[in-house]
Amino acid sequence: MTFPTSMLKQQRRLSCRLRSCATALLSMVMAFAIVTCGFVPSAGWVGGSNPGIVSRSIPRTQARVQVGEPAFRPAYGFERASPLGPRPQDGEAVAGLRTWLKQMGLEDHLPAANAWCEEMGASVMAEILEDLEDFVEGMNLNDEDSQTLRKRGKVALSNLLQRGEIIEQQAVVDGEEEFKTSGRTFLKKPMKNAS
Repeated sequence: MTFPTSMLKQQRRLSCRLRSCATALLSMVMAFAIVTCGFVPSAGWVGGSNPGIVSRSIPRTQARVQVGEPAFRPAYGFERASPLGPRPQDGEAVAGLRTWLKQMGLEDHLPAANAWCEEMGASVMAEILEDLEDFVEGMNLNDEDSQTLRKRGKVALSNLLQRGEIIEQQAVVDGEEEFKTSGRTFLKKPMKNAS
């Protein structure tokens, strides 16, 4: 079925009229939005980073700040994490010791391990691994358990650290340099003679 050309021309004119009416309606809506709401068309239509409506109805007031009040307030209900790392659980001398021994099937020897840590002053797992031979000898284990601890000790700790079951802690004092004054000299203030 073919349409006469006059009908096609009328249809084109009608669609052009509808398009022009729609454009006029859109421009009126945009003008209304600009006047009443403060809408910025360039930011929304051209591709600016902050498109949208800028509201003029919200009154802007200065925040009330008291003298001595910190600018940053910590989140309510959360405690700060200890800078030294997690604390040992009940019955542990070093944080993660029970989990480490349990990984190797030696959790029955926890009291002996705690006694060695308290005697030697070990406070983190890295200190135990540094003196692993002394640790094994100090616990008085049978041959099978001592071989297990020597062979699997470092690997078991590495696996627990990778899985996040134990959090790695650094030794508090790495060496003697920590005790030095770093070039500073402490002198007593000379007293003035009362003459």
